[in-house]
Amino acid sequence: MKSSKALANVFKALVSVSAATVIALFFFPFINADGFHLSGFQVAFGTTLEFSKSSAELYKSSYYILAFILTALTLVFSLVSYKKPGAKYASFGFSIATFINVCVLYFANPVTQYFDNRYTLKGIKKIPVKNISLENTFLVVFIVVCVLLVLATVSMLVSDYVEVKASNGAKVTIPRRIKRFFKDYKREIKNISWPTRSTVVKNFIVVIVMCVIVGAYIWLLDWGLGSLLKYLVGLKG
Repeated sequence: MKSSKALANVFKALVSVSAATVIALFFFPFINADGFHLSGFQVAFGTTLEFSKSSAELYKSSYYILAFILTALTLVFSLVSYKKPGAKYASFGFSIATFINVCVLYFANPVTQYFDNRYTLKGIKKIPVKNISLENTFLVVFIVVCVLLVLATVSMLVSDYVEVKASNGAKVTIPRRIKRFFKDYKREIKNISWPTRSTVVKNFIVVIVMCVIVGAYIWLLDWGLGSLLKYLVGLKG
């Protein structure tokens, strides 16, 4: 039992370290835009680009902000799970969301699909960035996020197993709950009384007739109110 708890804590720690690593990598170059090596944090929250005789404000990207926030939430809930076991489900859920978000950003074609390739320069509103490419750091982030998802999944399953073992059979593991759900679903499907073909046809006809009646009523009401309004407007004129 102690070894299982220790293993669960190890995986929780690995999840926390992986999430913290992704957050740290956000401060390394993600995108090369016209020679400017922009970190993930700069792309997400905007930054000032310094030129020889002027400066420009880079637009923020809500998609990169979301990636940063989702990773931070994964880290927070993985740390909270030490005290509150239920937080492991939130950590797992946010790790899935982080993985999907990073996949969308990394495999976006073109790169600018989720990155606003404009900046403001001395009152000129839209100046496009022409040459944009991904840095190697982004690939590392993608790999670490994949590892984070795997670790979060294993951590959730191991922690769940420890809780079930400690409950002396009062609780059921997640795989067994999923299996039970599909068994119950299959049993309920078999108990459904499906209508006959004639019943379906009759109900279909009833629905069509009611739609026609309601439609005709609304049309007559609209026509009547429209005519009344025209009459009243004509009297006023």
